[in-house]
Amino acid sequence: GLSYEAGDALGVWPSNDPRLVQSLLVALGFDGEEAVPDRTGNPTPLRLALLRDYDITRIPRALLNHVAPFTQHL
Repeated sequence: GLSYEAGDALGVWPSNDPRLVQSLLVALGFDGEEAVPDRTGNPTPLRLALLRDYDITRIPRALLNHVAPFTQHL
């Protein structure tokens, strides 16, 4: 039922898998209601931030750099 005309814009916002978010919350011992900053810096519940504001599927380079000295694989 959607129709588009020249000049219309379409936005696509990805989200993380809710099952992955739930698994992460359980592993960390959080209930998901803890307040954290969203992508604009405004407080939002952790569960919502993990669903839509944070990339939880890639390991940040800063974390890899921090952990690397403790490994045997250089």
